[in-house]
Amino acid sequence: MVRVLLIGDTGKGKTLTSLSVAKNFRTLYYDVDLGTDLWLKPLGIEEKKDVKILKIRDWEDYKKFDLQRLAGKQRPQLVIIDSISELYDKYKDYVQHYVRETGKFPMPVATGIVDLTKKGIDTEFITLPMQLYALLYDTIVNVVTAATSYSDHTIITMHPLETRMIASRPDGSSEIVHSSAKLSFLQAIYRKVDVIIKLPKPMQGQVVKSRGDLKPIDELVDPVEFILKKMGVGGNNND
Repeated sequence: MVRVLLIGDTGKGKTLTSLSVAKNFRTLYYDVDLGTDLWLKPLGIEEKKDVKILKIRDWEDYKKFDLQRLAGKQRPQLVIIDSISELYDKYKDYVQHYVRETGKFPMPVATGIVDLTKKGIDTEFITLPMQLYALLYDTIVNVVTAATSYSDHTIITMHPLETRMIASRPDGSSEIVHSSAKLSFLQAIYRKVDVIIKLPKPMQGQVVKSRGDLKPIDELVDPVEFILKKMGVGGNNND
């Protein structure tokens, strides 16, 4: 079992890398970024019946495509979630919509489930309380845990996550601090994977973590070849 995290900004090759690996396995591909379509024909994936692409337009779509049920009797060799950054945004939108529609939080927070309308709060313009963000991130960590539980291999993609934020001091000045919720989220994700690759350019990867390699990998690598070799394929197999 090999669990991979790909980190890169938009246009750096996260989807291209993921799909290039996917066609070598029996794959469940959660297309959260909705960016796969233009790559399918060039990569020959349209003809690959073993690659099942699931379009995730909102959080309800993700819940509908229940991983445990889809895995069924034939365990997928590879599960890909592209990307958990987009999935987090979809989950946050779902929670905010729920709050605005019901006037209640859909999960317990510090004071339990709160009926905001009884407090005279206009839910149309509400922002989520800070203590809820840690629970949102915890949900995405659970998504990653599920993905690694129902497949032989896993690829998770995400955008770089900025943990720094500006906080106000009592005297009116400001300082740069780190978001504890984001730091805890990153640490939890990093612990769950065996390989972390940052993508500065398409098809160029900087290996940040590679469990099992005794020496650091300083040079840039072809991320597809590196991942396939880690997963036991031995190279980029285009057949």
